[in-house]
Amino acid sequence: MNIASNYSTIVYLSVKLRDFKTFNTMINRKYLLDESGVWYKNKICSDYSVCQKDDDLELWFYKEIQLTNIYKFPVSSTSEFPFLR
Repeated sequence: MNIASNYSTIVYLSVKLRDFKTFNTMINRKYLLDESGVWYKNKICSDYSVCQKDDDLELWFYKEIQLTNIYKFPVSSTSEFPFLR
């Protein structure tokens, strides 16, 4: 999480649905479902479609985090980059 907070304010994770233990873990860690639905073999499953419960069945979660480091350009002076003036 610390590395991701250097790059973005939102972290997305794909969770395989082999068992519901991982699902409960993500909910307990305050991750939210991204509301795209259940994915099977990199495609969104339509309503009432048949999917096998294997490694290709997954849900996507996200969590909003705070940026810890805002990038600072290693510039000795603004003359090197006039757009920074």
